[in-house]
Amino acid sequence: MKRLFFLTLFLTGSAYADMYKSNSFGMMPHKDIMRMVADRCNTEANAMGDKDAATECIDSQKIAFNKLVEI
Repeated sequence: MKRLFFLTLFLTGSAYADMYKSNSFGMMPHKDIMRMVADRCNTEANAMGDKDAATECIDSQKIAFNKLVEI
């Protein structure tokens, strides 16, 4: 019974880790992350009608991303 419990625990833990591994921040390439951020910044800037806001948003997101990578 103990063996079955630990086997179940091991398999559940493995499946749980794999579920998040494919979605983790580290698995996504930098260019894809920055492309998504740039698209979001451009969409928000267009909604506000301010083109300079997109540039400011993208620049601040690049800085934030680089700090996150350092951590």
